[in-house]
Amino acid sequence: MAKKEPWLGNLPGMIPLGGTAPLFINQAFIGAVSVSGDTEKGEQQLADIAAERFPLLTEKFLSEDAPLGIEHVGITVPDMDSAERFFHEAFNATTLYALIDKAQAPSGGEQIHQMNGLDPATAMQEVRMLRLGNGANVELFSLTGYGRKEAFTLNDTGLTHLGLYCENIERATERFVRAGGTLLQGPNPLSGCEEGEGNSFRFGKTPWGMLVEFIRFPSPLSYNKSHAFKRWNPAV
Repeated sequence: MAKKEPWLGNLPGMIPLGGTAPLFINQAFIGAVSVSGDTEKGEQQLADIAAERFPLLTEKFLSEDAPLGIEHVGITVPDMDSAERFFHEAFNATTLYALIDKAQAPSGGEQIHQMNGLDPATAMQEVRMLRLGNGANVELFSLTGYGRKEAFTLNDTGLTHLGLYCENIERATERFVRAGGTLLQGPNPLSGCEEGEGNSFRFGKTPWGMLVEFIRFPSPLSYNKSHAFKRWNPAV
């Protein structure tokens, strides 16, 4: 058992096993790491090493000049109501709120162009925020007077597709088709460093042509040896 430490009182319900060491961010106590091993000395050594390296890891995630993660993605759709309905039926998404609706005057002009780059001849007619599972939010835009009518493909520069992790690709894609989507060939096995039993993907297209990738990787992926981080997985 780990030796008694005064900071353990700040961790209600924690029963430290093996080696234990406190964790700090900017000199503020935020928790502890507990390690079990073959010997008490080895346990404590591992705990001390983990605590020592913890600030180096959190610095990458909690740095004030670096983002914490993807909060939302924006998607322009040709018809708000049908796109919203498709996201509900195909992905079990939930609409959180409407930033702009048809009862309001469209938002556009030079001032908006200066803020987000929207063409001054275009206006945002409707904007709705959706929540999609355990992941980033999705912001849908319906515009007036916009130019490009076709959705981006992998041949285009910029964001090209939405990748969705699924526990069961077959059932997820069946639901996608029932909602009005179309599927490309698959499911296909993942390859290279993503190869593994059960690891697979399949692409499809929404009714307005946007690419969606359904993916799952229950088997471990192969990472660069120098990397301390793993690919984010909403199922974990």
